[in-house]
Amino acid sequence: MASEELREAEEMLQQKENELAEVQRTLEEAVSKKQTVLAEAQKCHDKMDAATALIGGLVSEKIRWTEQISSFKSETDRLVGDVCLLTAFLSYTGPYNQEFRTYFLNLWTKHIVEKMIPISASVNVIDNLTHRSQIGEWNIQGLPTDELSIQNGIVATKACRFPLLIDPQSQGKVWIKNMEKQNQLIITTLNHKYFRNHLEDSVSLGLPIIIEDVAEELDPCLDNLLDRNLLKVGTQYKIKIGDKEIDWNPEFRCYITTKLPNPSYTPEIFARTSIIDFTVTMRGLEDQLLGRVIVTERKELEDERVKLVETVTINMKKIKELEANLLHKLSTTQGSLLDDVTVIEVLNTSKTTAIDVKEKIEVAKVTEGKINAAREEYRVVATRGSVLYFLVCSMTMVNNMYQTSLVQFLDQFDASMRNSAKTHIAQKRIKRIINYLTLEIYRYKSRGLFEKDKFLFVLLMALSIDLRYMLCEVQHGWRVTDDYDKRLLNTFTRVWFHDALFEDNFNFFKGYIVYCFKERDSYISAIDNMLNIDPPQVYGFNSNAEITYQTNTIRSILEEIMSIQPKGATSGTSEVREDRVARQVREMLSKTPPAFDLFDVKQVLIAAGDTSSMNIFLRQEIDRMQRIILLVRSTFKDLLLAIEGSVIMSENLRDALDNIFNARVPTVFKRGSWISSTLGFWFTELIDRHTQFYNWCFISRPVVFWMSGFFNPQGFLTAMRQEVARGHQGWALDQVTMHNDALKVSPEECKKPPKEGVFVHGLYVEGAGWDRRTSRLVESTNKVLFALMPVIHIYAIYSTATKNPKLYTCPVYKKINRTDLNYICPLWLQSNKPPDHWILRGVALLCDVK
Repeated sequence: MASEELREAEEMLQQKENELAEVQRTLEEAVSKKQTVLAEAQKCHDKMDAATALIGGLVSEKIRWTEQISSFKSETDRLVGDVCLLTAFLSYTGPYNQEFRTYFLNLWTKHIVEKMIPISASVNVIDNLTHRSQIGEWNIQGLPTDELSIQNGIVATKACRFPLLIDPQSQGKVWIKNMEKQNQLIITTLNHKYFRNHLEDSVSLGLPIIIEDVAEELDPCLDNLLDRNLLKVGTQYKIKIGDKEIDWNPEFRCYITTKLPNPSYTPEIFARTSIIDFTVTMRGLEDQLLGRVIVTERKELEDERVKLVETVTINMKKIKELEANLLHKLSTTQGSLLDDVTVIEVLNTSKTTAIDVKEKIEVAKVTEGKINAAREEYRVVATRGSVLYFLVCSMTMVNNMYQTSLVQFLDQFDASMRNSAKTHIAQKRIKRIINYLTLEIYRYKSRGLFEKDKFLFVLLMALSIDLRYMLCEVQHGWRVTDDYDKRLLNTFTRVWFHDALFEDNFNFFKGYIVYCFKERDSYISAIDNMLNIDPPQVYGFNSNAEITYQTNTIRSILEEIMSIQPKGATSGTSEVREDRVARQVREMLSKTPPAFDLFDVKQVLIAAGDTSSMNIFLRQEIDRMQRIILLVRSTFKDLLLAIEGSVIMSENLRDALDNIFNARVPTVFKRGSWISSTLGFWFTELIDRHTQFYNWCFISRPVVFWMSGFFNPQGFLTAMRQEVARGHQGWALDQVTMHNDALKVSPEECKKPPKEGVFVHGLYVEGAGWDRRTSRLVESTNKVLFALMPVIHIYAIYSTATKNPKLYTCPVYKKINRTDLNYICPLWLQSNKPPDHWILRGVALLCDVK
């Protein structure tokens, strides 16, 4: 019985174990299926994430790629015209200077357009035929940095014919020797006893060779070489030099140089070689000397410029590598792109890098502009050096022995920077370098001149620094004391005294020519036929200048009439003169602002920071305003008493009575205040000035300042510079200069003050108009004498570099009368026309036009 129960129990246990195993197996299958489903779900989720990332990346890249596709298509369409122009440049422009090269490029572009061949609007030869890193290497190897020299380097290395360099100063030869030095350059001449051996070795071994100092004829053995008349023998090429057949190595390069400044080569030589004019030009030498000056005087600028070029080049190269890698991944990935994680990684890296590089390139453009502007400050040194070099070279026409090499001159130029007195003020330093250089070149050159030629050399030097200097500074300049008058005089000589003056069709203005007769009577007759009154355009003015002249003439006449009127005259009514003045004085006295409580002013300024430069300026202005208010109130009260007979009518009170009757500003008011054409304008300005000072002191600092309302606007701008300098640690005030931007808003639209500097309003431009849309000077509207300027942001920058020469330096005056007493400062305005145009127009900014 017990065994039976045991057996049944064991069977039941086995059954349950089997059931458990089945359930366990079912569970494991379910878990396995679950894991499979979860894995599939995770895989699907990963694919969704990858797809989202891919779509997001491609969407953001779509804009850039679409722009590039459009750009590539446009470039492809214009490729034929661009290639035609660049090929013509390489083939034909080598023998010409920069002026003719530019002329030919413009002429060819015009012909290509006329033939309906697509071409880019502006084809930059240098950017299309080389790159920045290559130019940098050439400069290090001795190629000058000016545009002409870089173009010469392109022709010498890119043209299919071997180059023949017209190189009297040996600059091209030095560059080639440095460039090919590591390639085992062979140096030879046509009359060298081993010339043939040198030539044969270089051709067979593929070595570069330079044939120096050739004359106007070349050795006939070079004909086959220059024409590349190759002979195919089996699988190799040979070339015949003289009576020998030499193995041809395609790595062979040949350079030919001549020191002749103006050689006369045959058409055959022109056809066989790429003749390149490496002769130094005045502009080219100026650019070279500027580079030397910057390396010496502002090495940090040159280092920053070089670093900038390298950074831009590396970034552009990086973008191209990433794009090439991405395109390779996209085109070679097998199956779905979502299965290849590296594609998404490359895409994200490409996108991030492209954004970063784009930002860096934009920053680089801004930085490059600032660096170039700072470099331009030293251009005057380079200009003087270039003028002196060509003056020294011109002495060879006096005597052939007066030879001076460019290397000698550059030594003297560098010495002038080493030996001239040092100073941290850039303008003083520049002046010292120029003076030292001029004197040193005179001393150096005059030592080798005959005594009879020394005076001629001095005269030529004076004329070269040039004729304009003698006209402006020697003959007339000593009479001119105002800097802006001197600038105008210099501009007249620059615009009028040049080579075009002697051309038959030269006109100062329509109908105003340079007379050239053979007889005295003809001159007298021409003078008699001249107009009695010249139009303002003859002198560069706008036609509105005639209105200004006539207005001033009439005003002068009316003032004279008013001054001779009887003092007892009435105004045409029964009201006598004294009663009328008394009524006006009582009315003005009631409107005269009260005097400031100087104790309250002091307490407010102490709380606001009485050591602040702007608060110090405000206190000084309020003190002066206080004296004017007290003077006005006391004068009005005393005048009323004098009219009533209570006090004696003094001379000052009599003057006040006469001037108030004639609506003029009393003499006693003018002392220490401001000039105005009428008493009404003067009194209105008194109220407006008081309002600005009161609000600034007791309410808040103005968002926009009315600069016309200051007694000392120069002090206001100095205080602004001090405020900015103190806000930056390490900024010295003498290294902080003023700059400005003309905004496109009115005072009412300015809700917040600038982060640095000040907003000012109330300025008028005379002699020109103002385009608010482009923020530039434009021609005056007919019969509109003054144009109100928008708000101008005046601020300070930590730089003593000269401003962009394309900006017009516009003087600012307090009143219409442009005198030293009314002069405030210069502001710099944008324009599409050169500054000389606006100088002749007499353009200025005025704080008050009444």
